[in-house]
Amino acid sequence: MDNWVNDRLTISEVAELHNIPVKTLRYWDEIGLFPPNVKDKKSGYRYYSTRQFPRLNLIKQLKIIGVSSKEIIEKYKDADLSGFSNQLENHKETLNYKIKELIKMRKFLNMYISDFKKAASINELEKVKYTEYQSRQIIRVNMDIKSRVDYQIALKKLEEISQVKNILLQKAVLSMSKSDFQQRIYDRYNGAYIWVNDFNSKDKSVMTTQPRGTYAEIFFNDSRSSSFKYFDMLLDHIEKDGFIADSDTSIQGVANIMNNTVSGGYLTKFSVAVKKK
Repeated sequence: MDNWVNDRLTISEVAELHNIPVKTLRYWDEIGLFPPNVKDKKSGYRYYSTRQFPRLNLIKQLKIIGVSSKEIIEKYKDADLSGFSNQLENHKETLNYKIKELIKMRKFLNMYISDFKKAASINELEKVKYTEYQSRQIIRVNMDIKSRVDYQIALKKLEEISQVKNILLQKAVLSMSKSDFQQRIYDRYNGAYIWVNDFNSKDKSVMTTQPRGTYAEIFFNDSRSSSFKYFDMLLDHIEKDGFIADSDTSIQGVANIMNNTVSGGYLTKFSVAVKKK
């Protein structure tokens, strides 16, 4: 027989061709979503035609974007092309939103990967180093932060200002005033900010500039309750080298190292701009 004339495939053949479980094809037949072209009354075998494949491909794509079987069946049954078109437009908008959210999710994952690689590359902890930085754009919220609740409020305000949802805790940098740092008052903060480059904000009205200059930095892996000694370490080193603080001090969590020997331990960086006395 001419193979081009014999347009008849079993359910197993269709399942293999389209990577769909046989069980799913049987269910789609039962509910009327995708019935076979022919069903043998005696054997109960289902046979499909290649001419049904365009519909099958459409069904697969519609299912991926969240169109229900009931919606597809109703539109096909009524042959309501206009209504179907409008419905697909709505699903397209939903799909566009999901794509944007997935792009954001990928960006956050890349941030995690970058931070973990950075954490793995840091081999000198609890030592003060000096680093030169160019000016950097930040989005900042100014408020007194004296508790975890205050910190969460600051994050929410940053989300509103920057229009970025779900700001990662490790990407929000706490700020301690220059006077508090110099007076060794380490239990309060005067604001929080995020780097513009991390979130690609385009609203320049909410941005401010962190000036270029020399910054003294120290990394450590410890709990917050033990962090005061690292402020002292940083300030003592600056004063010993003949520097004074020239900016607010930044407190940035780099990554949670999950070190079981340190309860609540985080890889943290303290950073402050300095100048000669």
